Amino acid sequence: MNKQLLVFTLLLSIQSFSQDYIPMLQEGNTWSVDLYFDPFGCDQVSCKFTDTKQVSLGAAEIHNSLSYTRIISDKEPTCLLREDNYLVYRFDPDENEEKILFDYSLEIGDSFNLTTSAYHHSTGCAYFHSYADYVSLNVIDVEYIEIAGAVRKVIFFEEDNLSDLAWIEGIGNITGFDLMEPIVDIMSHSALACFSTNGESYFFNGASSCENTTVLNISSLNENSIHLFPNPVSEKATLTIPQENSSLSFIVYDVNGKKLMEQDISEESTSLDFSSFTEGMYFYQIYSENELILTRKLLVL
Repeated sequence: MNKQLLVFTLLLSIQSFSQDYIPMLQEGNTWSVDLYFDPFGCDQVSCKFTDTKQVSLGAAEIHNSLSYTRIISDKEPTCLLREDNYLVYRFDPDENEEKILFDYSLEIGDSFNLTTSAYHHSTGCAYFHSYADYVSLNVIDVEYIEIAGAVRKVIFFEEDNLSDLAWIEGIGNITGFDLMEPIVDIMSHSALACFSTNGESYFFNGASSCENTTVLNISSLNENSIHLFPNPVSEKATLTIPQENSSLSFIVYDVNGKKLMEQDISEESTSLDFSSFTEGMYFYQIYSENELILTRKLLVL
């Protein structure tokens, strides 16, 4: 059963409510997180696209005599979490200690210190992110709202650089599984699209599907016929186009918008060398006669 939820406009809210804690790391729970890309402030719709991360729970692992659940994002293992007494912890393997990811005991007037939390990390549970500019989150409201088949505690925060930030008991962050700082000229924002529990799916932030990874408003010819593989790539990749076209250009940028590669494409299949690239995320664009055709991400391993 699919139920559309508009979390911040729900009519049912209970200001004073006491109930048992609803666990977040419950077997079968899954999350779909939309990442909205808007590279380099391009004003053409073809530049913009949405990448949906599918997040699930993996196997248990023991660290320092404590049991953690491995988080899986797009079939790849990411972080380790455990929860206990209204707190969700993330294990930091570099420091061999755990740090708080969610604290559902917070009330109005409380603050959550980000610099000592699990958010002060270079990689997230669902996707990459950075928290360099954030110091703390201040709780401005707490409500108990019927969400995803249960009455859940919702903690609303205030932060100058973030809007509509809230933690939902048993689900996580309304902006996604992690807390994301937008990357200038690359990513505009993230949002929780879907949460599934007990065999039912619930939609958030205007989403209507749990699997809506899309490239927006790119023609079916371009979307289906232009391929770069493998991606992620370690050394060389192959770009294929539907037919010979001497007017195509292939350009790669880093996350700061610096152009790193530009190559004319005239064959149906072209080998591209990325062996000099450092590990990380990049973006590539394809132009036809100076008109932007598409923008997609490139991962180098």
